Amino acid sequence: MKMMVEEEAVPPLLKVLQDGTLEVREMTARTLGLMARDENVVKQMVACGVVPVSVKVLYNAPMKIQAAMAWAIAEMLHSDPSQQDLFLEESVVRSLVALLGESLEDLEKAKPAVNMHTLMTTMAASKVATASATQQEHIMSRVPKPSSISNGFLKVDNFSKSQVAPIRPMDLNRNMVGKPPDNGKGLSQRELNRRERDNADPLLKAELKAEVARALWKLAKGNPKTCKSITETKALLCFATLMEKASGSVQYNSVMAVMEIASVAENDVELRRASFKMTSPAAKAVVDQLLRLVEEGSPDLQVACIRAIGCLSRTFPVRETRVVKPLVRQLEGPEEVVAEAVAALVKFVCKENFLHKEHSKAIVDASGASPLVQLIFLNKGDVQVNAVILMCNLALHSGESEALAKAEPLPALKKFAKTCHVAQQPSLDNLVHQAINHLEIYHGRAPKDLSAVEVYGYDKF
Repeated sequence: MKMMVEEEAVPPLLKVLQDGTLEVREMTARTLGLMARDENVVKQMVACGVVPVSVKVLYNAPMKIQAAMAWAIAEMLHSDPSQQDLFLEESVVRSLVALLGESLEDLEKAKPAVNMHTLMTTMAASKVATASATQQEHIMSRVPKPSSISNGFLKVDNFSKSQVAPIRPMDLNRNMVGKPPDNGKGLSQRELNRRERDNADPLLKAELKAEVARALWKLAKGNPKTCKSITETKALLCFATLMEKASGSVQYNSVMAVMEIASVAENDVELRRASFKMTSPAAKAVVDQLLRLVEEGSPDLQVACIRAIGCLSRTFPVRETRVVKPLVRQLEGPEEVVAEAVAALVKFVCKENFLHKEHSKAIVDASGASPLVQLIFLNKGDVQVNAVILMCNLALHSGESEALAKAEPLPALKKFAKTCHVAQQPSLDNLVHQAINHLEIYHGRAPKDLSAVEVYGYDKF
C-alpha cells in the first residue's frame, strides 16, 4: 500500500471514485480503506485531498458506495485519529447522521403497531372525507346534465351558456388519459439515491447502518469537539433506536459510539450537561437502552453499556434510582462484566460525585455489599482493589446500615489491609483504615459465633 502512495496512485483513485461506474467506484472506496490501515499512508492520502472527496461521496453516491466509503472513513480514523478535526471541518457529521436518520425511516416503515391516537385520527379523517363526498354529491345533483356536444362545446338544456365554462374535447381526452409514468427525470442524484434505498436489499441497508455507526464511533473517540457536533444532531436518538431495534454489528457499533461519547462527557462538564440531561428525550432514550442491554445484552455489549453508565454517573439525579440496581446485579456475572460493574459503581460513590451518599445507600439497599465481600476475598488485581475502594466508600457513607453489617465487611477489609497493595498505595491504605475504624465504631468487632470464615467458608487469615 505504501508503494501505491509513493507511485502517486491516490489522485487517480479519487477521480475514479467520483466518475467511475458503480462497481468500480465501490472497489475504489474499499481500496482506499485497505490503504488506510497504515497511519503514515493516511497522512499522505489526506494530503492528496481524500477527505473532501470522501464526504462528497457520502452525500450523493449510491448506497453501495456510501457503505464502502463509510467503512473507509472509519479505517482512516482508526489508524490516524488526528484526522478527526479535518473530517469535522468538511461536515462529515452531517452526512453520516443524515444517512443514519434515513435508516430510521426504514425502521418506522416496518413498524406495524397502530396506537389509539393514530386510530382516532384515521377515523376523524374518514368522517371528514365522507361528509365532503356527500356535500359534493349534493352540489352536483343540482347541476343539469349535458344533453349533447356540438362543435367542440358543451350544450346544456335550460341552462345559460354564460354559467358553464366551455369544455374542449382535448381537455376530456387529457382527463381520461392517466399521468405519464415518473421515470425519475429531473430529480436530483440524492433523491434518486433515496428511491434506490427504498427498494434496496435489507442486508445492504444493515451494512450501511453498521458502517455509518462505526464511522461516528471512530469520529467521537477522545474528541470533545466532534462529540459536541454529533450530539447537537439527532444522532443520540438514532443510536437509541438502533440499540433497541437492530442487532449484530449495527447494534454493537451504535453502543460503542454512545460509549465513546459518554467517555468524553465524563471529563467535559459542558458536554455532559448539554447532551445527557435526563430531561432530554434523546438522553433518556439512550440511558433506557443502556440499562436494558446491561441486563439483556451479550457480555461485550454489557461491558460497553456498563462503562457508559459509569462515565455518566454524575448526570443522574437522586430520583434515578433505577440506574444502580442493574449494575449491582452484575456483581455476580461473568468475570469481565463484574470487573466493569465494580469500576462503574466506584464512580457513583467517590467524593467527586455530588450524590455519593445517596448512591452508596442505594447500592447497600440493592444488596450490593455481600457480593463485594466475596470479590474482596476471592479476587486479585484490579477487581479486588476496586471492590475494596467501593466497600470502603460504602462503609464511610452508609456505615450505620444494618444491611451492610450483615454482609460482614470487616474481616475482608482487615485481610486486605495486610496485603502488599496497601503498602504500595498510601492513599488506599488510608482509605481502608478509615473504613475499618468507621465500621468498628458503628458495629463493633465481628461476633465470635458468626465470623466471615464460617459464613463464606474462607480460610483463616
